[in-house]
Amino acid sequence: MLKLNLSRLALGAGLAFAAASSVAANYQLTRVDVAGAQWVALTDINNRNWAVGNYVMSDADYGHAFIYANGATQLLSGPSGAIGSTAFGISDSGAVVGSFTTGSSTDPEGGIIFASTQGFIYAGGQYQVVNVAGASETYLRGISPDGRYVSGYATFNNRSRGFALDLVGGGLTLLGPSNGYTVAQGINANGVIVGDAREFTGPGTSTSTRTSFSYDLATGQSTDANIAGVTRTAFRDISVDGTIAGLYTDTLGTHGFMGSTTSYQTFDFGSSDLTILEGINDARWLVGSANDANGQGFGVLLAPVPEPATWVLMAAGGTLLGIRRRR
Repeated sequence: MLKLNLSRLALGAGLAFAAASSVAANYQLTRVDVAGAQWVALTDINNRNWAVGNYVMSDADYGHAFIYANGATQLLSGPSGAIGSTAFGISDSGAVVGSFTTGSSTDPEGGIIFASTQGFIYAGGQYQVVNVAGASETYLRGISPDGRYVSGYATFNNRSRGFALDLVGGGLTLLGPSNGYTVAQGINANGVIVGDAREFTGPGTSTSTRTSFSYDLATGQSTDANIAGVTRTAFRDISVDGTIAGLYTDTLGTHGFMGSTTSYQTFDFGSSDLTILEGINDARWLVGSANDANGQGFGVLLAPVPEPATWVLMAAGGTLLGIRRRR
């Protein structure tokens, strides 16, 4: 049985986020650790405040996926034959999407080479393997709240395309440029997907452009957007009201953010130069990961204060969080 070590700290930043409906910017941070793990991350949270995440024990470890719901943790070992798994999305009914591999080998320098990655959907206690036709690898990264759509990216000729798969209608929509790398991840209840793309514009990989995007499955409209003055913006999830969670990189490091590219809050953890927000639900609970001052990767759960009574957390100290508002 997997045991998560949780430590909680109430945060009173006294800030307000300006949006269609105002929300207090006070958050309670819960740090999530796994004993002996090199790295831990929470990657999505649904509207029942159930979270999914992953942890890695060493550089030779593909990963271990888990669900954290109602104070209990369930390890997801992946489909039959899997030697490792990762989870990145959870629907409101508890269906989980992620990826797995079935083997590994060692290169001449002693490095680990994992076998091709495949996607999975875990629902009702059963695994369904998902592979995009013609792709050498498939990574599932998101699922809509109602479970109809799944998103991710697939590898074609050493390049990746984002995609959305309609589990009801059966349609597959490819996203992003064919000459680059695209990650499609969060999907909200309105059928809007967010992600980021890198397109190679010169010979080989010498020149490229980066952008984050949203894609409306109903209209087919794609919209690019980036935070001004930073080197990279990456959208990772979107709530029903259009609030985005993700990350951006500047000269100081990588920071989590919530909001839009023109009005957002930055989340930094203590002295860490790496903070990532991966998931947001419609009540604006947030999940992600960060490195502490010792380089230890830990999972991040941020609950709005006052917190709903539906989530019971353990209190035992914590770490510091800085929140900055940008407009």
